[in-house]
Amino acid sequence: MRGITRLSLFITFYLGVLMSFPVSAQPEERIISAGDALQITVVNQPSFDRTVVVSAEGRIPYPFISDQNIIGWRLADLEDRITRQLATVLQTAPYVIVSEAQYYTIRISILGQIARPGFLEVPHGIDLQGALWMAGGPTESSDLTNVQIQRIGPNGPVHLSVNVEKFLYEGRVTDLVRMQEGDLIIVKGAPDADKVKLFGAVQSSGSYVRPYGATVLDMIYLAGGTTQEGTLSDVRWLRRVGDRVIEEKLDLAALLRAGRTDEIPLVGRGDVIIVQRRVITYEMVRDTLALIIQFFTVRALVRAL
Repeated sequence: MRGITRLSLFITFYLGVLMSFPVSAQPEERIISAGDALQITVVNQPSFDRTVVVSAEGRIPYPFISDQNIIGWRLADLEDRITRQLATVLQTAPYVIVSEAQYYTIRISILGQIARPGFLEVPHGIDLQGALWMAGGPTESSDLTNVQIQRIGPNGPVHLSVNVEKFLYEGRVTDLVRMQEGDLIIVKGAPDADKVKLFGAVQSSGSYVRPYGATVLDMIYLAGGTTQEGTLSDVRWLRRVGDRVIEEKLDLAALLRAGRTDEIPLVGRGDVIIVQRRVITYEMVRDTLALIIQFFTVRALVRAL
């Protein structure tokens, strides 16, 4: 009896010691939410392996369960559901593992003024500029000041407008947007109102898309610069302010000579630039001198006779 009593006391003592240690909390089970990237692996069945992204409606593009809303499910719940579904088509019992995907691609669409419009697989986390260049880049007639993004958010459609031209000029990464699964990008063309017209003594008159931050001088060089008759000392700049059209005469040559390039004005959409011709051109001086030389030559010949 004493042995049993001592044994009982010994067990009771050690049970009390063990119970005095805090029990570690079990880790919370992973709950699936919209936007999650999941890696589905079926052991020895690679044709059923997938990397999927949960849509805003809770759907994933996976056989047999693509119509199910899995938001709020545990990863184990999804494993069980896929296992039961695949068991009906496979000869052996499937072993399914669902985990969070670390590296994966998403599918987006790019339309409009882009080199290769259509569907595009891009890396997860890529920004708008990267997506545009993966599609071959914008065309010459694209309007990068107003690139449209349409996406499906948790509360319905979301429409975004991004000024990519501003980012290219200022380089602020926060101005760009990260791509999401199913995004639709629309790159519109630049209408004439978004362009600047150049006339007069320039190499190539016409309408030109205004780069972000471009000055009057930048647009003249974009048109090939002045002709031999053209002068930067007399440039007419027409712009619309409200309901009025304002014309201003610019002496760009004087600003360049003084090094005051920061005073050259920025152009706006719809502006008109006219480069005037010199009052006296090189050709006029050359022809005049030729006539004078010819006159005195003839006069000298007459006197010699």
